[in-house]
Amino acid sequence: MFFSVWLMFVINSNAIKVLVWIASGVGVTLTTTKGVLGAYLILTTFFISGKVFGHKLLWRQIWVLLLLANLSLLVFLPLSTVIIHYNPTFHGYFDRFIFASFGDRLNYTWPASFGLLHHDVGWLFGRGIGGIGTPQTYFEPSNALPADNLYVYLAVDLGPILAAVILIAICLKAARSFLRTNDASLMFSILVFLIAYGMVVNIVEAPILSLFFGVVIGRLFQKDREV
Repeated sequence: MFFSVWLMFVINSNAIKVLVWIASGVGVTLTTTKGVLGAYLILTTFFISGKVFGHKLLWRQIWVLLLLANLSLLVFLPLSTVIIHYNPTFHGYFDRFIFASFGDRLNYTWPASFGLLHHDVGWLFGRGIGGIGTPQTYFEPSNALPADNLYVYLAVDLGPILAAVILIAICLKAARSFLRTNDASLMFSILVFLIAYGMVVNIVEAPILSLFFGVVIGRLFQKDREV
């Protein structure tokens, strides 16, 4: 996915771009990873709409709003499981194949993850680095949870407030850069993918995803130039 996104910005031939993107889509589909496929479809819309509307300011503003809407969903949907018991039911094989794992996150993974923040101090400052995810499998396997969401992972480690502030700062910085110059489209498109896929994956513990997340943050907050 990331290699194909980068190629979309360095290849000049539109025909080759289309072939690369289709090949990427085929590869993503074969993995049966529904979160990546959803992010791929969002980026497909991003690239096609950019060509159709010529990357005009209004197009940029719409995609900034979509990014912020996605960020809001990334944060507030998992948080809502603390007070709302969703218990979705799915009928038919197709519905279960598409939505069952997401239902597991709503029913168990996300509320159980926030349940690790037992005390008021935990809700303010989190459990500390290693408080959720892979480190738990070594040091507290009975409480091991994957988080399955970027915000949930950061919230349990750093505290819900700080986690939200970090993600908002990154997205607002990307939005400002994207609205100012077309050169920011590569970093913005990668962030769109990460926030979309981050709805169902913690990202931090996935080496390639965390690498690109770090690259985006580093480039966005460079002081010598806007990217």
